Amino acid sequence: MPAPKGAVAKHRRGALGADALNAQIARTWEELLASDVGREQIAAALGLKPEDIRPQDLKLYGSPFVVDPKPPAGFVDPGTLLIVGKWVATTVVVPIVADLLKDAAQERLTRLWKDVVLPQLHSKKQDVIGESVP
Repeated sequence: MPAPKGAVAKHRRGALGADALNAQIARTWEELLASDVGREQIAAALGLKPEDIRPQDLKLYGSPFVVDPKPPAGFVDPGTLLIVGKWVATTVVVPIVADLLKDAAQERLTRLWKDVVLPQLHSKKQDVIGESVP
């Protein structure tokens, strides 16, 4: 079965349910945008220059990731969460990924999740989300 549109990762469930995890992901994104180091990490993961990461603009689009509370049957088991890159999964065009082909945008969002957002989530509370699954 092909991955759902925008899927960037699958994880075992952690201590938080989907709604609470979405709220934590949104807070983590806001914190990353608020710091110079966070913006540099975001830029590196997306293959952009740090000056391209403009928090005031990106806040309009919210976090680039969301937990899909009801992934397609057969794609993940009930103990698994599906993380979706909503900047790719919707028809809303986010300027910093607008010029990329869908596959390239998907790849960069996956890198942003794995290299920047997920480690930041784990730094707050280790069991907020479970380990990655294939």
